[in-house]
Amino acid sequence: MWYTFSMLVSNRARRLARVVSFTVLISFANLLAGEGYQKVAGTTVEIDPPLGFAASRNFAGFENTEIGASILVATIPAPYSKMVQGMTNEAIASKGMKVLETQTVSINQKQAKLWYVEQIRSGITFRKWWLLCGTDKVSFTVTGNFPKEHEDRIRSALKDAVLGTRYSE
Repeated sequence: MWYTFSMLVSNRARRLARVVSFTVLISFANLLAGEGYQKVAGTTVEIDPPLGFAASRNFAGFENTEIGASILVATIPAPYSKMVQGMTNEAIASKGMKVLETQTVSINQKQAKLWYVEQIRSGITFRKWWLLCGTDKVSFTVTGNFPKEHEDRIRSALKDAVLGTRYSE
């Protein structure tokens, strides 16, 4: 079949437009997803923080100073099984937190516990996704904190980041 010059240019232009559109779409998706997994300084934990979060200079984790949200990571030299036994709703309440939800989840293919709690500090109501996970030698807590006023904006993204926690044994 014979093609005219304008038909060839038209086909190439359409192909180029599709490639450019796909590239822009992928770039936009990566931007929304953040920068990917990042190692938390001083730990064996990796987290994929939400967009707008940066590594903190003040604690092990990430923060979004614009909205006062953070993800804090702590390593505890105690077996997960012992730690989770002590984390009852009553024990959590004794620390000034109200348990809103509790879930058993899987992190690193191991059972873990996730709480959604509320706590008032300095007159500000905070919501937290609080994860306890670990091994028979070490436990980790990963806490995604945010002011309640930003719940609609950040709740889901912080939960995803906390549940995406990875760690080395």
